[in-house]
Amino acid sequence: VKRSWEVVKSDFMFYAIGFPIVMAVGSMTSGILRGLLTVGWLIAHLKKEKGETVGLGDVFSLGFEKFVPALIASLILGLGIGIGSMLIIPGFLVAWFGMFTFHFIADQDMDGIAALKASYELCRENIGTTLVTFLIMCLLGFVASLLCFIPIIVFGPMCYLMITFLYQELRADASVPATEEAEAA
Repeated sequence: VKRSWEVVKSDFMFYAIGFPIVMAVGSMTSGILRGLLTVGWLIAHLKKEKGETVGLGDVFSLGFEKFVPALIASLILGLGIGIGSMLIIPGFLVAWFGMFTFHFIADQDMDGIAALKASYELCRENIGTTLVTFLIMCLLGFVASLLCFIPIIVFGPMCYLMITFLYQELRADASVPATEEAEAA
């Protein structure tokens, strides 16, 4: 959480202002653009980590390069979470096991289905760590909802950064590259 907050503070306009804009545009398009904008935001963040200069416009252009895989993953996750939420626990499980899907698309250039499988495998292999992180994100979202969603401009990017840092840490610990794991599945 602390590392995520430090990153948000380091470039407040990109993270705390840009992220809600990206999510709002994704929502205004009935979620159709949400996946590719999320992928674009993640790619832009990864470029920022490497010291490259990126702006909010890059989120859109970088995301459109991954339109098809992001759309497929977004539709499957959206349907799974939506239908699963009717029974509460299944929706929670789909969201949890799908938490790294867009990271695999952004970082490993996977297609939507392979990214979903890789996300599931990474969560399954690291149940404790991924579950605790997911629950912290749910708690931050709950707190934001109690405060009329105003804190979401900070909590939103912090949650995505928490997932990103966990993804990077778990991938660094993985002995087999994700592309090989997904091809074997």
